[in-house]
Amino acid sequence: MKEFIKYAGLDTHKDTIAVAVSDAQGGKVHYFGEISNIPEAVRKRVKQLSPDGERTSFWYEAGPCAYDVYRLMTVATINPALSLVKMTVISNTK
Repeated sequence: MKEFIKYAGLDTHKDTIAVAVSDAQGGKVHYFGEISNIPEAVRKRVKQLSPDGERTSFWYEAGPCAYDVYRLMTVATINPALSLVKMTVISNTK
C-alpha cells in the first residue's frame, strides 16, 4: 500500500467548502482556496490535488454539510486512492 503524500482538510458549509493542504512529511499547512459545495467543484478540486492518482487523505468534521461530500467521494469513487477520515466532535465542558 502506498503511503499518503498529502493531507487535505475540508471545512464544509452549506454553499462552500474551504480547503487546506499539507504534505505527509509534516510540511506547513496552506490554504488551497474555497470551492462551491457542488459535485462538479469537488471533483475538480480532488483532481487538482491528486492529478496522477496520488494518495491524499481528506479530513472533515462530521456534520450535515459534510455527508454529501462523503457520499460523493466514496460512492461515486472519484478518486480510488481516496481516504476519508471523520473527525469526532469534542465538546468543552467547564
